Amino acid sequence: MTITTSTKIRKSRSEKISDSLDPRSDRFNFELWSSEVRQQMLTALQKQLNSRRT
Repeated sequence: MTITTSTKIRKSRSEKISDSLDPRSDRFNFELWSSEVRQQMLTALQKQLNSRRT
């Protein structure tokens, strides 16, 4: 597999994931979206907790 082919595959996967996370897309995947949002919320809460400790 060449670098160009690998890059195209990654870009294709990235676009599919983007479509899956877009609520306006026909390919919207609620499970994937909620998993991503959960991780973002946990990260934000952890940062807030850490900033209060210092």
